[in-house]
Amino acid sequence: TKSIDFDGTDDKINLGDFTHLNSASAFTVSMWVKSSATNISYGLMSKNKDGNDQFAIRFISDQRIFINIEKDNDGFFAVANSINADTNWHNIVLVFDGSGADNSARLKLYKDGQAVTLSYINNIATTTADLSGIDFEIGDYVTEEFAGNMDEIAFWSSALSATEVAQIYNNNKATLDLSTDTGDYTS
Repeated sequence: TKSIDFDGTDDKINLGDFTHLNSASAFTVSMWVKSSATNISYGLMSKNKDGNDQFAIRFISDQRIFINIEKDNDGFFAVANSINADTNWHNIVLVFDGSGADNSARLKLYKDGQAVTLSYINNIATTTADLSGIDFEIGDYVTEEFAGNMDEIAFWSSALSATEVAQIYNNNKATLDLSTDTGDYTS
């Protein structure tokens, strides 16, 4: 497999101060993930200032996806209860649009091109926290190291539509070519 292999112990990718998530009003992150273990907690990616200001996507031990987008200790997070994680490859896409009218319009999660229902705790802010100077890490959240493989990790500084997310998943039919940054998308 030509992907990034994380051992679940100490492997992570540190992107330094990845500025696209600092005070962002919109972004999309897409990744292909294959876990080598289930029923454990692990981080997929995070930028954690102090527990009050953070961005994180992680699996928790009962294999739900847990999303933290906290700003000024607002305690916001979302949980996807229907993920049913396994050891197969899955495309996970998170879309944040701070201009949305409510939580469900501001934060969306997709698994394999299909929207996943989220449960929200508190109200999500219209922008992410100012995480300037904080390292962004892939494969880690505090002490929760990811065990498995990741591939085709991509970021957009805009909120992709459901159609664009489906095109990423259905790459054989897509008008998006992630390898060359070309294609028919305007988000």
